[in-house]
Amino acid sequence: MMGRIDDMAKVIQNYDLFIMPSKYEGFPLSVFEAMAAGLPLMLSDIEPLTSIVKENAIYFQLDNARKTADQIMGIQQNTIDIKEMAVKAKAHADITVRRDIYIKELLDIYNQPGTGNTN
Repeated sequence: MMGRIDDMAKVIQNYDLFIMPSKYEGFPLSVFEAMAAGLPLMLSDIEPLTSIVKENAIYFQLDNARKTADQIMGIQQNTIDIKEMAVKAKAHADITVRRDIYIKELLDIYNQPGTGNTN
């Protein structure tokens, strides 16, 4: 464990791959940080991650170590192109998790008819 990090954007550039072996997730901020930094993603194949990140990651099953190991070997041997995937993930993050877009989407939800908002 690295402890407190004041400049994550600088540190994250030292990594080759972001791996998240989660069983459960809500709003995975660390995934968005990795995407925004242009880091390739390897994520567990669970609904919250697949619905947010879409096809911009490599997904693995938590209960299939052999297949996951094969995926890691494919990355190491360059048979899986993680560089292009990282570029697409960064572009996806740029249009989906920007603060202004997030606020606009929240306001759109609050301003829907039937929400009780009188503004």
